[in-house]
Formats: sequence, C-alpha cells, structure tokens
Amino acid sequence: MSWDVIIISNKEAPEALTLDYVAPDWLPESMGDANFVRQAISAALPDVDWSDPTYGAFYGEGFRLYFSVGEKSAINIMIWDIRGNGDPMPAIFHLCEQNGWAAYDANCNRRMTIDQAGDDWQNWKAYRDRVTEKG
Repeated sequence: MSWDVIIISNKEAPEALTLDYVAPDWLPESMGDANFVRQAISAALPDVDWSDPTYGAFYGEGFRLYFSVGEKSAINIMIWDIRGNGDPMPAIFHLCEQNGWAAYDANCNRRMTIDQAGDDWQNWKAYRDRVTEKG
C-alpha cells in the first residue's frame, strides 16, 4: 500500500488541487518531456534506478520512492508512490526545490509544506498500519 504524492510545476501552482482552487479545464504547465524529467530527477537523486525508463525507483533509508514517468512528450503531472517507514520528506522536497515543482498529498489534494508534510506522512502510515492489520 503506497502513499501517493502528486507533482506539478510550481509555476502558478494552486493551494489545493480542488475545484475551489482550479477551473475544471485547468492543466498544470509542462515539466518537460519524459527524458528531461528523468534527467531532472536523476540530477537531484543520482541513485534512482531507471532499469525501466518509464518507471524509476529510489531507495532511501527505510522508504522507497517510485516515479512513473511514461514516455510522453509533455509531462504536466506525475504521481509518486511512497512505501516504507522511513522519512521521505527530505527527498521529496529536495526534488521539488531543485526542479521548480510542487508536491500535493493525493489524499486531500492539499499542497504540501515542510511544516505539515511530516504529519501527513505519519497519519498515512498510522492509517496503513491500522487497515493492513485487519486485512
């Protein structure tokens, strides 16, 4: 079970990805083509495994971060899957800061900030542990 983080360009990034903040036909600005995005991710996190060029994996301390990039000529949005128990926040925010991207918690579509993102991750892990214990 993964925690999903939505990534878009930081240019004109709204506070939240809901109809209260964006028009139904709004589309985030392109982050570049798949090759450019792979290079941008690898520049910030050199140890990403791109064995499958459409899907990267980064293994941090106690967590895994997966990047689904695909082969598009213009990537407007990415969804990153995070698994594990370690702290992925430094890697997520480093990637975003290095590349002019914004991260959103897919559970509530709210833009993540350094101040509350750790709480979102801890809350998600508690939920994951609760539902997988009963499964």
